[in-house]
Amino acid sequence: MLTVCTGNICRSPLAELMLADRLRGLPVELGSAGTYGMVGEGVEPTVAEIASRRFGLDPTSHRARRLSERQLRDADLILVLTERHLTRALDLVPAAVGRTFTLTEYARISRALDAADADPRSLSQHVELAGRLRGAVRSQAAQESRGSAWLDVADPMGKSREVHEVVADEIDAATRAIATSLRAATQAP
Repeated sequence: MLTVCTGNICRSPLAELMLADRLRGLPVELGSAGTYGMVGEGVEPTVAEIASRRFGLDPTSHRARRLSERQLRDADLILVLTERHLTRALDLVPAAVGRTFTLTEYARISRALDAADADPRSLSQHVELAGRLRGAVRSQAAQESRGSAWLDVADPMGKSREVHEVVADEIDAATRAIATSLRAATQAP
């Protein structure tokens, strides 16, 4: 799995850390990158403090990477933080379309899979089913007058601590839904 944002120092490393923690023990490899990755940089200080204090995560070993075609080809699931990141990823590797989603979109799809009592048995089956539900989930959101804003997690870089906390809450809720669904899918008999 790969999480993607812009600089790879705020949103995508936080999503990666949360997913790694919540999927611990499952045969899933996680990574993150940025479309304009601030290569070699650590996690932004406010994000690092929130990750540590609120979520008990250790961000100290993270070093930002720039998104590459190889990462996109190798990932079974690509979770981007905005539609702009999705477009950039698909510009690099168009064939990744069926396994590239915004984080919030995949969380909503995961909840729909759980509600429908779908029975995927692996990450690849989960992603395949998610791809089939993508249109329905987007259509439902449009009917709820959410527009497309629900697809994006705002960039907190350079913003107030309160904005960082709101972003952390959004990533927390989305990764929790995704991890719950993936854990249930991979542990099904």
